[in-house]
Amino acid sequence: MYREGGAGRDRLAVTVKRMIGVYFDPSVLAFTRYPDGHTVHFVSILFECERQSGDLSLSHENTDLAYFHPRDLPEAIMPGHAFRVRDAVATTGQPLIR
Repeated sequence: MYREGGAGRDRLAVTVKRMIGVYFDPSVLAFTRYPDGHTVHFVSILFECERQSGDLSLSHENTDLAYFHPRDLPEAIMPGHAFRVRDAVATTGQPLIR
């Protein structure tokens, strides 16, 4: 697995444990309109994975890396990320569609 925006050295070997959900609600997720008129709607698929090997590193897109307990997320977290973390710790037994 490669981290989005990674510097090429951010490779993690993971085991996928479960699909958490599929996220496509246009009131929450971004639409982007390009200058040529094309419009893109982001759809995200979230998986719970267990790291087997590899490490993340800093790149031009971040200044720090850290792990947080789901109850102790930073205040500056993006709202779309916060609800995905809540979904990940919920025990629904099946993937969510939002």
